[in-house]
Amino acid sequence: ATAKMFAMLHVDEGTKGTYEFPGADAPVKDGEMIVMQAFNQVEAMMDTPSVTAIDKSIVDGTVTIASVYMSVPGWLVIHIEADGKPGPVIGYVALPAGESKDVKVTIDVSQATAKLFAMLHIDAGVAGTYEFPGDDAPVKIGEMIVMVPFTIK
Repeated sequence: ATAKMFAMLHVDEGTKGTYEFPGADAPVKDGEMIVMQAFNQVEAMMDTPSVTAIDKSIVDGTVTIASVYMSVPGWLVIHIEADGKPGPVIGYVALPAGESKDVKVTIDVSQATAKLFAMLHIDAGVAGTYEFPGDDAPVKIGEMIVMVPFTIK
């Protein structure tokens, strides 16, 4: 097990009641996106960057992200959906090192899509200045970008 895990839905197309993957029991998709939710093991979170979002409404031009953890200061960035994956940025907020809960991010509501992506970015350029595209690239664990999709209700 790792600090970040993914709960993923699979169909039961092969032998009923028998998990066959790889094989007949492929992941469920919503369009081109696999239906899954990232989650964190609390005891392992303290050194692994993570973001947890719950489907939410936009309230007063902001979205609230349930929890975020980064070991160093960085950015929580909201991307719109474009062709089933993260697209342009419509809002961001600076993050301190450590865990943050109920993080409010002001977004450009006129650009919001039904599905948004909450993504962590490093603060690698001028400290305290969001520079993306540029030095403040997405945070990765291995080859995986630390992000989670969520839906606007």
